[in-house]
Amino acid sequence: MAKKLTTLYVDVELLERLNKLSAMTRVPMSVYTREAVDLALDKHEKQIKVQQEKSEA
Repeated sequence: MAKKLTTLYVDVELLERLNKLSAMTRVPMSVYTREAVDLALDKHEKQIKVQQEKSEA
């Protein structure tokens, strides 16, 4: 899948935790960020579908 650069604003604490995890695992922060977005979208998938159906009606 093609990727596009974006900017996120996160709390300093969250960024520090993410940096620490990335350093410990040697997995880039961007990988964890994409995973988090995927999980959030999966969690709210039903709500997204309902909103799409409402806007199509």
